[in-house]
Amino acid sequence: MKKELNIQLDTHMELIQEVAFKSLDGIKVSEIKELRYTCKKDEIAFFNKIKLKFILHLGFLGLEYKITHEVEPILFSYIRYLLHELPVENLDSDDKFHLSIN
Repeated sequence: MKKELNIQLDTHMELIQEVAFKSLDGIKVSEIKELRYTCKKDEIAFFNKIKLKFILHLGFLGLEYKITHEVEPILFSYIRYLLHELPVENLDSDDKFHLSIN
């Protein structure tokens, strides 16, 4: 039986954070800039592009945990936050970010 993914628990929020980091690991500066532009111009297209990045990693988490309806919006918001906070100024378009939880 799957465990309930409880967003009230720090350890479970860390699992969601890990999904977000895995979803963005290796992302290029050019892709971040493109996603930021898409976010400003077309929120639905932005959501769809972000969902494609995290759906596989969330699916793997779902093998062990029951993913509730509240998890996806939290994950989307966190990834959106990360994309807007990553420092891309003065970086080459081909530079990549490698994210991990330490």
